[in-house]
Amino acid sequence: DNGVEVLDEVYEWLVVGRIREREIEAAHRCLSRMWDRDLVPGISVMNRMVGLYTETGRLDRAIEILSEMEGCGEDEGVPPDASTFMCVVCGLASMGDAARTRATLQRMADSLKIH
Repeated sequence: DNGVEVLDEVYEWLVVGRIREREIEAAHRCLSRMWDRDLVPGISVMNRMVGLYTETGRLDRAIEILSEMEGCGEDEGVPPDASTFMCVVCGLASMGDAARTRATLQRMADSLKIH
């Protein structure tokens, strides 16, 4: 449906705009509104949100989004890609959190079927 596609693009544009302005809470509100309306953000939007949370030291939120993405089927949302996982891995590693870094790398291997 064209109307849904346009609405989806508008919300993505709003999320990306808030991310560029480093307005993390406003970006998350826009993302939440997309989900409330059953709109599916693209992988680049999700990766940017995860990246912004990681850059600002809010790794718990980044991991929360990663988990939401992992729970999505392809027809329900956007599963995480290697970039999503690596963003979280780099943030955890920079904090010196070896256990969670290894756990996230294992999740990535399992999710992406890298064995």
